[in-house]
Order: sequence, then C-alpha cells, then structure tokens
Amino acid sequence: MILLDTSLWIALLRNEGNADAKRRTADLLADNEAVWCEMIRLELWRGAGSTEDRARLTALEAEVPSLPIDGAVWALSCKLASYARSVGQQFPLADLVVFSCARRHKVMIESLDKHFERLAVLAGDMSGTKG
Repeated sequence: MILLDTSLWIALLRNEGNADAKRRTADLLADNEAVWCEMIRLELWRGAGSTEDRARLTALEAEVPSLPIDGAVWALSCKLASYARSVGQQFPLADLVVFSCARRHKVMIESLDKHFERLAVLAGDMSGTKG
C-alpha cells in the first residue's frame, strides 16, 4: 500500500493535471495499492468546486481504502510539529497529519510536495535514525 497525498489525487482528478502523476496514480489504483486518509479526503472535498469534481470524488470514496487517523497519529503529529518548531521549521498541519498517518501504518507516501521529504529527514533526526 502507498498513501497518495492530495497532490497526486488532484493530478488524477484534473483534466489538465500532471500527466506523470496522473498515470502513476491511475496505475496504483488499478493495482489496488493506493490508499488515503481522512485528512486527504477533507482537502479534496474542500477543493471540489464542480458537480463533476464531487461525482469523481464520490466514486473514489467507494474505491479507495482509508487509513485511520487514531490517537497514535495525533501524538506523532504533535511530537513532530514540536520538534520541527524547535529546529526552526514549520509545516502545514495537514502535511504533519498525513505524514504521521503513513508512519503509523508503516506505508510509503508519495507526493509532488517536497514537504514530505523534509519531514522524513526531520523524523529521522528526531528519532536518531535516518528518515
């Protein structure tokens, strides 16, 4: 399983989306490898502006498994946010939760967003291991 961040879902849903990301997301869906979490669903619904967008998103909800955001995800998100702040870095809250969800469920994360690469390094530094 691979947790696909909002950026990849947006590429899939937009007609003019990033072609490589669109293809990669479609392939992962076809192989039943793609997952998301509720934070990603919320970000997508916030951006769903048309009836067509909402219909596509509704169809995906029936197909894509969702990883739960439980207390352990929230705890890791808080710990990571605090550590990041202590070393002079800040991240969007949604990215902290999505990253922590992937860590909690021991799945890879794919994104077009470079925040996740930085978060992996930071998490490795925080735990004394490499990202």
